[in-house]
Amino acid sequence: MVEVDWTRAHKEGRVKLPDGHHLFVKASGPARQRPGEPAIVIEHGLGGSWEEWVAVQRLVSRTARVYSYERAGYYRSDQPTKPPTAGNIAVDLHQMLQIANIAPPYLLVGHSYGGVLIGQYLADYPDEVFGK
Repeated sequence: MVEVDWTRAHKEGRVKLPDGHHLFVKASGPARQRPGEPAIVIEHGLGGSWEEWVAVQRLVSRTARVYSYERAGYYRSDQPTKPPTAGNIAVDLHQMLQIANIAPPYLLVGHSYGGVLIGQYLADYPDEVFGK
């Protein structure tokens, strides 16, 4: 199986997590050029989708590497295999980023409930987040 290089070029697809479910990811923007340059990760709100962020992703991707994704149970991602708590969602995001070889630091952007989720990610993985 050919691995997808999520670190450069425009891509979209699904990343398989260790428990077997897949998360949909959309990547765009230039490859990061310097160590410590953050990857921007967008977290949609409750009932939302990455599609709500298309205009933002298109604009920001002119100068930065941007990733949006859909949590388990949303649209192109599989149903969750565990309860969709903020902690479990943070674990899913963390695993997806690791499996896709998207290295920290991350600048996390969230809307509505997505803000709660990125707060959980920051609490669980503080050393991976840019600009705390």
